[in-house]
Amino acid sequence: MGVGGAAGAAGAAGTAGASAAGAGGAGLWDAVACGWELVGGQVSSATAESEDPAMLLLDGAPTIGYRQASFEVRLHTWGADSWSSTAPDPTDGQLTGLFYRAPDFCFDGSRVVMAYAHAGDSTADDETFYDRVFAYEYTVVDGWSALDGGDEVSQHWDSSEQVGYDADDPSVACAPGQAPAVAWIETDLTAEQDDDVFVAREVGGSFVSSDRINRVSAAGTYALVVDVELDSADRAYVAHFELAQDASFTSNLYVTRYDGTLLPLGGVVDTDQDTNQLSAPSLAVASENEVYVAYSADRDGDGQRDIYVQRWNGSEWSDLTGGPVSAFGADHYDSGQPDLILVDGTPVIAWDESNEYEGHFIYVARYTGTEWEILCDALNVDANRDARDPSLVFDPTTATLYAGFEENVDGYPEIFVRQLALGS
Repeated sequence: MGVGGAAGAAGAAGTAGASAAGAGGAGLWDAVACGWELVGGQVSSATAESEDPAMLLLDGAPTIGYRQASFEVRLHTWGADSWSSTAPDPTDGQLTGLFYRAPDFCFDGSRVVMAYAHAGDSTADDETFYDRVFAYEYTVVDGWSALDGGDEVSQHWDSSEQVGYDADDPSVACAPGQAPAVAWIETDLTAEQDDDVFVAREVGGSFVSSDRINRVSAAGTYALVVDVELDSADRAYVAHFELAQDASFTSNLYVTRYDGTLLPLGGVVDTDQDTNQLSAPSLAVASENEVYVAYSADRDGDGQRDIYVQRWNGSEWSDLTGGPVSAFGADHYDSGQPDLILVDGTPVIAWDESNEYEGHFIYVARYTGTEWEILCDALNVDANRDARDPSLVFDPTTATLYAGFEENVDGYPEIFVRQLALGS
């Protein structure tokens, strides 16, 4: 990145209407004073790549989980003035090497729940030969313990039925008083010869899987990447990209509701013309008739990716603003890895974006009802360093928005967290 990165980042945010102070609305958004404060210093150790951050609150404290050195799990909680030492890795450094997200974390009000894909053993001659999805829970008192009796969440291996092969890229969702949901992608070696998406809910201590969620039954329509979220009525929602039939580079985005029965929410939400550059979609759910999905897509096949947010109103999908979310406007070059949450009912999104000459930068914006308003400047600790893959969580008790992200430091992506105080 060029020396002009700092000026470029600040200028981009300004042209997008970055100053949240004095913005329209009430309560939380009336008294926002710009200033994303760094929470401690670098969270991760400086020994290897630290990637795929997931922000959550653990008993009210900002907490971040991520992947370290490709195959290890890390989990830190913020104390009075520092990040805790990482909790022991329950996977024993056995994450798979294939990931859109690995591992993924959430908090259900009493415990952290983590889903991850365990790497297969190439020397085995049983189900352990394949990648499998597992779930663990964590509390400060008891540490990590396996869910489902230590059994895999994914489809159980059965060679005669040709099911239970490689399962990867899990997403997990929690809500207070509700069973967690885990969604993942799994190889199907039956006549379809594709990759399928499933979602499972914890029932009576065991995870019970849905049927195959893929929308197209024809061979070769691979599910590619997935996200899962819950609503207040204990229903799960799954967003996934799936290869279009007979189109090797085009993929379609779908959203499905699951309450024991699979219910498609409309048809194709959007189409991406360059499947090789997918980011995981991100869901936020207010109710069954108010579902939001954020995603990155190359709509025109010109190599330029944009962030879009669409809303389901119970009968159809529509763009929130009729166009992409962008900090750079006409200078935009590439955007990816969105994370969408609802803050007191308001959609808030984080993403990474570059312009033609600089980036990637991390931005956060809130939906005003008519447009996306950038919340202050770019979050990069150093505007001359590339930053990616943000994750958001909101603490309603302190009215604080937290954003975790990875930023390149001396050749390695490392983990940082910033916070922004909202109004009362």
